Amino acid sequence: MAFFPCILPFIIVVLELSKISNFEHMGISSETLKSLKRMNYSEPSEIQEKALPFALSGHDIIGQAKSGSGKTAVFGITIIEKIDNSNPNIQAIVLSPTRELALQVSEEISKIGRFKGIKALAIYGGQDIRIQFKRLKRKPKVIVCTPGRLLDHMRRGTIKLDRVKILVIDEADKMLEIGFIEDVDYILGKLPSGKQIMLFSATMPSEIIKLAKKHLRNPREIRISRDDLTVNHIHQVAYKTSKSNKFALLLRILKEHHDKKILIFTNTKRYGKVLFRRLKKMKFNAGYLSGDLSQGQREKVFFWFKKGKNNILIASDVAARGIDIIDIDLVINYDFPRFNRLYVHRIGRTGRFGRKGLAISLVTPKDTRFFEQISRKNNILIRH
Repeated sequence: MAFFPCILPFIIVVLELSKISNFEHMGISSETLKSLKRMNYSEPSEIQEKALPFALSGHDIIGQAKSGSGKTAVFGITIIEKIDNSNPNIQAIVLSPTRELALQVSEEISKIGRFKGIKALAIYGGQDIRIQFKRLKRKPKVIVCTPGRLLDHMRRGTIKLDRVKILVIDEADKMLEIGFIEDVDYILGKLPSGKQIMLFSATMPSEIIKLAKKHLRNPREIRISRDDLTVNHIHQVAYKTSKSNKFALLLRILKEHHDKKILIFTNTKRYGKVLFRRLKKMKFNAGYLSGDLSQGQREKVFFWFKKGKNNILIASDVAARGIDIIDIDLVINYDFPRFNRLYVHRIGRTGRFGRKGLAISLVTPKDTRFFEQISRKNNILIRH
């Protein structure tokens, strides 16, 4: 397995590990195993299998893994296993680039900590800070936060890092893209000595490597993602159709999978809105996600989709950034994507954490060239 560039002497690379077929063999507590069973975690994903033993042993971790790989459980399980319930201080912090991810990660960690009585608190910009003051007075042991809002609380003295044992940087490349990397650097510099740091990123730009080299101690590198994410566990189907019959075909698919949680991708937000209105008019329980929505509106759409009141969510690729819902049954490419990486990223929203997934693409004649290129790289079954 290749080293990250520029840090040859710095990182110990994980070459091969013996296959760990279940979580019981990792020394995880019975309470956490019970939570994992309730969450339908059947067997470790590749990142969990390779990273958890090192993380649970207290090593710093660099994990190169994309969304859908199961990395949240790596640091979630580690945090829950290492929290001291008798210690009232903040012991673990997860830095998240967006509000949506902060909320989803906090919910996931809370589920993992269910039988240990440990809940994670989400702290993010856009929420009334007075509400956060109240919740912080309840002495949470785990917080999941956006960097800017964490810095705000640090300046006010409402969050202190002096007792933190674990800090996780989730989606580090997104932090860089949004402009948070200097904030993350500052936060890491304020941690006490001896803390455990875990950094996860889909890609490793030079700025992320520099950050890791500065703050992590003899980290274990776990690298599972390359240019393409393995999607062999996702059943991929394509229907060739004309533009005029495309919507009717979608209706047939939706009726066939009426009991499923479905994410539909369009290539533009404009047509996403059109599709949403057409489905709502036909009494489908659908939600629509757009970059034009306010934060409050986005959170409401996420809430109803996650809770199942709306079992269909329509989004463009830009609007879908931050969606990390683990139980999506079906992804539909209503508009076929133009790049393989985009196709893989879309369908990777289903089949999470060892589950089986289904991806259906609707392919019109104008999509033929792109479909032929992408289908050569993926196991797409053509149906008529």
